[in-house]
Amino acid sequence: MLSLLHLAGLILGLAAWILPIVGYCIKRSLAALSWCCCALAMWFPIYITALYAEHEFISSFLDCSNAYDLLSRVLLIGTALSNIVIYGVRRAKKTV
Repeated sequence: MLSLLHLAGLILGLAAWILPIVGYCIKRSLAALSWCCCALAMWFPIYITALYAEHEFISSFLDCSNAYDLLSRVLLIGTALSNIVIYGVRRAKKTV
């Protein structure tokens, strides 16, 4: 079950980065959907941590905390950058 939760978080995180590009190609803004995917992708590690705590897997809980911190930073920065870049490209295209 934990493997599926990790996989779901990974897929949603990648979708958060890809959706702005897809939105640009189909000429629609998918920024809101991108941020929703980002939020859901960050929820999965929180839920997994809660499962570790519930089952008293303290070593797993402590081992994963730094990785989840890094994951959330990279995911937030990557999602923000992809949305900002696509927004800038759209804005530049409108002014030309």
